[in-house]
Amino acid sequence: MKVASLRSGSRDGRLALVSSDLTLCTDAVFLAGNLQAALDDWTRLSPHLEALSESLLHGAVPSGRFHEHDALAPLPRAYQHQGPGGLGMSGGFSAARDALAANSGSVIQTGFAVITGDVPQGADRSTAAGLAALIMLAAGSEPDWAFSPTAVTPGELGNAWDNGSLTLKVSASHNGKVLPSDALTVDFASLIAAAARHRPLGAGTVIRAQAGPSITLTAGDTMRLAAKDARGQTIFGAIEKQAAG
Repeated sequence: MKVASLRSGSRDGRLALVSSDLTLCTDAVFLAGNLQAALDDWTRLSPHLEALSESLLHGAVPSGRFHEHDALAPLPRAYQHQGPGGLGMSGGFSAARDALAANSGSVIQTGFAVITGDVPQGADRSTAAGLAALIMLAAGSEPDWAFSPTAVTPGELGNAWDNGSLTLKVSASHNGKVLPSDALTVDFASLIAAAARHRPLGAGTVIRAQAGPSITLTAGDTMRLAAKDARGQTIFGAIEKQAAG
């Protein structure tokens, strides 16, 4: 299942489901108005969202074209956001196609992020693996972080997701030049368990891990970030950024 938050004039956007090939979307606001509302009741709502996603696949529900530039970050703002520096409070996140504020020589980190459900304090790795609700691409530097147009459930990743560990290659380009990269593994289950060691995590906590190349941008530079599945199909949509002049 792939989810997106479409621009609606509100801070949190309008919840939609997106087809596996990223061409179509269908409205999901009758189930939850936005992604945070869905995450707050994830155990009950996720089966209904999965059923709606299946209906989209079979053309059984109204749908329209999905345009990546119409999407905000999947979770436009989160109560808690953790990167390599630790867990803290968070503001908003940038959309995949928004201009990136960058000073001369800004280093953009790339990788993946997980959105959790409710995680109890002291959850072990096995428990944490089952509480990874959604995964997305990430790119940015403090405090400006952007995420892919869609976030996907672990089941959408096939063999790339193995009991809480993600193994994928990030494909990145800088000013049109493809950068070398290798498939790397991120143990998100352990990262979630570590974050919950001393406190519970609320549904919608975002945990990032750097797993791709770092890109140095100067004013006017462009970058593109994507990841493909075993069939060569783009998974999350692309992050495309131009550094502000």
